[in-house]
Amino acid sequence: MSNASSEPPSSDQVPDHVKATAPASHQPPAPKRFWSPGSAITIAVVLFVAAQIIGGLVISVYPLLRHWSDDRTNAWINGAYVQFVYVVLAEGLTVAGLLWFMGKRRITLRALGWNRFRAMYIAYALLGFGVYFVAYLILLSAASALIPASTSISSRISASAKWQASRSSA
Repeated sequence: MSNASSEPPSSDQVPDHVKATAPASHQPPAPKRFWSPGSAITIAVVLFVAAQIIGGLVISVYPLLRHWSDDRTNAWINGAYVQFVYVVLAEGLTVAGLLWFMGKRRITLRALGWNRFRAMYIAYALLGFGVYFVAYLILLSAASALIPASTSISSRISASAKWQASRSSA
């Protein structure tokens, strides 16, 4: 008659030397580091600078294709619409570069802290919006009290107009 059983022996029946050599498979693996802080900073700076340069080059091609003069090109580039397009293009290239890099290393957005949308996030955004403007007004009034300068828009417009007039007459 055999004493063998299909059930594993209980922990008090396993000798100590077997317990010590058994693998610790019940412990979760250590979290994998995707990159070091130095490489993360380097990648972020390179992506940011490259996106700014590429965005500027893309925007500057249009006036070249149209054979515009320097004055017309400068007036066009200083327009609000073109600056908005430039910012959207540069920031889009930055995000695209980051997503490309993360895809190459098989990293998900969850590793950056992105998770599902929660309705509470809207309340956080509105609260942050309110805190920003309250802090801005407090700092503006403190700066106005410490520095004797006008912060009204009309004074800035008149100062700009005076500067433009002195520049054009010279």
